[in-house]
Amino acid sequence: MKKSILIISLLYINVTSAQFEINFESLMDQNVVSNTDKLISYRDSNPKVKGINTSGNVVKVIELPGAEYWGSTIVDKFQRKVNFKNGRYFSVDFLSPKSKGMITLKFGKDIEKDFIYSGKANTWRRAVFNFSNISKSTTSLKIEIFFDLKDYSDPSTFTDKNMSEEVFWFDNIRQSKRRIRKKR
Repeated sequence: MKKSILIISLLYINVTSAQFEINFESLMDQNVVSNTDKLISYRDSNPKVKGINTSGNVVKVIELPGAEYWGSTIVDKFQRKVNFKNGRYFSVDFLSPKSKGMITLKFGKDIEKDFIYSGKANTWRRAVFNFSNISKSTTSLKIEIFFDLKDYSDPSTFTDKNMSEEVFWFDNIRQSKRRIRKKR
């Protein structure tokens, strides 16, 4: 009986303090919505099961012509909080039709980081975000992901609306207490 109680206690401690990973394979990870018209986000089949992302399901983000630049995809964790005491490093696997751009990860009102990328288009890449300057007491009920919120590569082409349809994919949102290595 004591062994059972010990095992259950250890499992409880591990589950309640565990870092999270959202991989969109489970139905529990499907609460994905857009925050604006002309931005469509939903769970879909992985278009390129290759490289760092060989999972079956991912989130597809379609930015239609006229979509607001500040449009984002919101991943709601079903009222489970992201707790920064469990780690302040995050990563997201993404696939972009562009060779250069930016992905932004946001928690709550004012907690966000940008990841500027370059490399081969239409290939799974990993964006790594360091929130080590954010208090460990920070929590958030949702995660927002933006593609090309700001265009640092060519500010002269910045407009407040997208002019053509673009499709992005993301998957495997991970939290860690240690720095996450970037994989290409």
